[in-house]
Parts: sequence; structure tokens; C-alpha cells
Amino acid sequence: MIPRRSKRITGPVIITLCIGIVPLILTLWLTHHRNFSHAKQLLDKAVERRTQAMDRVLAAADGLLQQLETETKDLDPPAAAALLQRLVYRSPLFREAGLIRRGEIVATSLGPTLPPRPVAAEDRSRPDRSWGW
Repeated sequence: MIPRRSKRITGPVIITLCIGIVPLILTLWLTHHRNFSHAKQLLDKAVERRTQAMDRVLAAADGLLQQLETETKDLDPPAAAALLQRLVYRSPLFREAGLIRRGEIVATSLGPTLPPRPVAAEDRSRPDRSWGW
């Protein structure tokens, strides 16, 4: 049993605590929500910028590969190797390139491949731009 005087003190103390704690809890929750939303927006923007940059790199690489396909079509392996060397030297997109004809690699940016070596279908790109893996 709580004495009558304590009941009179308990009510105002609870009200005072609520008046002091509820705004604090509300402020903490709003701050957390705002910071979380802001961080999510920053992350979304960073992902979008990186995605756009990667799209530009892949489009540039695809353009170089298409150009390479047309330019090496009728070249013999030594001339194709020289062209591949120039491509790799001038483009930061590739470290090495190779020319595959009839399922065999006949030249790379390091020079002609003698004898030509077979390359499995799943290890090479296709003209329709789909990959084997």
C-alpha cells in the first residue's frame, strides 16, 4: 500500500518525466530517420553514377570490339597481331586481345599463334554480343 502523500508526488513525477522524455525520444527517432534517409539518397546517387560510368566503359569497349571485328576480317595473322597490339597499346580498356577464326585462336596482341589453338565456345564472345558464361 502506497501512502497518500506518495500518490500525490508520483503523478506529477510521471507527468514531468513524460514531458521530458517523450520529446527526447521523438527527436532521436526523427534524427535517425532523417540521417538514414539522407544516407540512402547518397548511396542511390553513388550507385547511379557508377552504373552510368560502367555503361560508358562497356559501350566504348563494345565499339572497339566491333571496329576490331571489321578491321581484322581479311587480315593475315601477323597483320592482325600488329593491329591488336596497336589496339591494346592505345586503349586502357584492354590488356590483351585475340583473334579467333573457325574456333581457333590465330593471333593475339602478343603476336601470331603458331600453331593455332582451339578455344572452347564457352570461352569466347559471339557476334550477337552474348557471352558464353
